Amino acid sequence: MSLLGDLFGTRTVEERSVVLNVVGGETVVRNYENAIKTNRKIAREVYHNVNKKYALAGQLVRPIVNNNVNFIGIPTLFGNKKTVKMLEEMDIDYRAIHKSVEIDGSIFIWPQWRNDSIELVQIPVDIVDRIFIDPFTKEVTGYRLKETIQYSTPEEDNQSVVIVCVITKNSVKTTITGSVNKKVVARNILGELPLVHFSNDKDTNELYGHSEIEPIEPQLKFYHELTYEAGAAQSRDGHPKLKVTTSKPKQWIDNNFGAGAYENLVKNGGKISMADRDLFINAEGDDVNYLYLNKTTGDYGSLSETTFMNIVEGSETPEINFGANMGTSLASVKEYRPVWIK
Repeated sequence: MSLLGDLFGTRTVEERSVVLNVVGGETVVRNYENAIKTNRKIAREVYHNVNKKYALAGQLVRPIVNNNVNFIGIPTLFGNKKTVKMLEEMDIDYRAIHKSVEIDGSIFIWPQWRNDSIELVQIPVDIVDRIFIDPFTKEVTGYRLKETIQYSTPEEDNQSVVIVCVITKNSVKTTITGSVNKKVVARNILGELPLVHFSNDKDTNELYGHSEIEPIEPQLKFYHELTYEAGAAQSRDGHPKLKVTTSKPKQWIDNNFGAGAYENLVKNGGKISMADRDLFINAEGDDVNYLYLNKTTGDYGSLSETTFMNIVEGSETPEINFGANMGTSLASVKEYRPVWIK
């Protein structure tokens, strides 16, 4: 596959467009059955820089996500003193929640009462198998959670269960199948959906948010490809090549590699080594020089700088957040705080 085909054939999202133009000019909006989801596997691999297709650009993702998380920080709440006290007693990892939303696009929080305190349990969007909605009001009416767990016990290894939990305002139904089979139906004493959905950059007609990595994913892939090709070319062609010009190759080889070297080379084949040779014996008309190939991949510097600035603009992250030793100087001549604040 070509570079562009490979670049745009792998997407961070399974489908990028929400509105499709179909034959006849009719415009349709994707229904909720085919709700767009971020490809969280790729998003997480890019963030942790373990995906080989983005390996030489993955380091640019951490400043984008982590600076957003640390810049906003933990919110300070004001209001009813009892409410503030209750919130202070909750076990909340604000930064972990915020980081998950930035990477995955969505996360669900389920408050749990444990030991007379409230703990906010994070439900990864992977586990949310289906979101139920009212077809007329588009209001969310319930969730179906599905998770497969592999585990071992002191008695048995290689245990596996599938847990399906259907949550509505009226009840919570849990079904366990596999190594253990169990079904539990409990009344939802809250009378409200207990899951709170935190989403990033979610449109009104979408059920899930979007990762901060999505808008810049093609640029990250291209940045990786450019750097890889430039590095491979430099490794392959960056060393000087020896060029020998002579009208008498037999004489030149015998003079530099010993009498009979040419005959032995012609008769038995093989190679002659130029390694560690700094001195050559030349006759009149002979010439020895080195060839240096400096630009084997075109203007890599210009292309990589343009791609990097596209990543900066696409992520709305100030260039200075990526470090002071970048190859561009835009941060020194352009005000970037408004880009970050917005």
